[in-house]
Amino acid sequence: MALSLDILMSVTMVTAVLTTVNAEYKDSRLDSRQLPANFPMCQHRQLCAVASRATNNLRVYCRCSDDTICPISDDHHAIYPNAAYICQHVNSYLDPCVDITKPAIVTTSEIYVINCRCDTYQWPPVGGKVYCESLPSRMFKLF
Repeated sequence: MALSLDILMSVTMVTAVLTTVNAEYKDSRLDSRQLPANFPMCQHRQLCAVASRATNNLRVYCRCSDDTICPISDDHHAIYPNAAYICQHVNSYLDPCVDITKPAIVTTSEIYVINCRCDTYQWPPVGGKVYCESLPSRMFKLF
């Protein structure tokens, strides 16, 4: 009986944590104090905020550091303005995409991972993938 109660409590606690991890905000001014203490850190190339299809509000999936949630007020971090953001500066962190037939962004469950940057994207994601609508212009150095 005690073991059953322990299992029930564990399942309840995990469910409660999972439902509070994703936070949705209407306002672009985010404060790290608004998030629960156990809010996850972003993984490599993970999008930290993505607009919800249902409400069009930004849903924050992870924090960039202990002090920073997701820099959604800075266009240099926008993969797609008002819809998708990454912790790092987009142009200096991500390589340009070179093929519009390969996905630029892949989503599994609720984790969005970006492979490369496009000039424009086919947004919103379809079938868990986002492709480039147009590729970024390439700059060549002449020596």
